[in-house]
Amino acid sequence: MGTGVERFQAQRSGGLNYAQVNIPEGDDIWSQVMDTARVLGPPLAELRLERAIGVPVLDFAFGFPPEFVTRTSWVPSSVAEALGRAGIDIEISTYPADNLSP
Repeated sequence: MGTGVERFQAQRSGGLNYAQVNIPEGDDIWSQVMDTARVLGPPLAELRLERAIGVPVLDFAFGFPPEFVTRTSWVPSSVAEALGRAGIDIEISTYPADNLSP
């Protein structure tokens, strides 16, 4: 697919396997996400047609200081559109994390 797999877990029950590809943070993370969607979209679509994989998901994970009750974030529409065109769903994960500035 043109990129390395960061983590892989085979399912024992005959279900779909889990594979993780990380997008390194840089100056413009959203451009990197869109570039990754453009690169991975076609091979992922082919694997889906072959029923080798289920729906790909981008997990947008972010932490927040433990003393916060909530924190907001967003996904730019251009990024959501690029992911949608590539057939990639969006999941948002939040978690408390130490050493973060608000």
